[in-house]
Amino acid sequence: TESNATSARIVWLLGHVKILSDSGEKKAELGASLSSTDRVVTGPHAGAEIIVADSGIIKMSKNSDIQISSLMNPHGSDTNVAVNYRKIVTMV
Repeated sequence: TESNATSARIVWLLGHVKILSDSGEKKAELGASLSSTDRVVTGPHAGAEIIVADSGIIKMSKNSDIQISSLMNPHGSDTNVAVNYRKIVTMV
């Protein structure tokens, strides 16, 4: 279904990065798909880049925590990203 379509995925990793999902915690892997309930957390000396709906990249710095609260759908709605701490850089 459209609601299960993947609109965000990890495209670059450095150091200790984990994904917190409804099913638990796991080590982030290159190319991993993210759902709207997933959180991505970077450790010290770590970073990650997430591509969102093939139109923008989120660059996470060390010790950061974000959640993609609603993924972009094919009809062009916005993507909301909650930054829980530290900083991110977006590129569109």
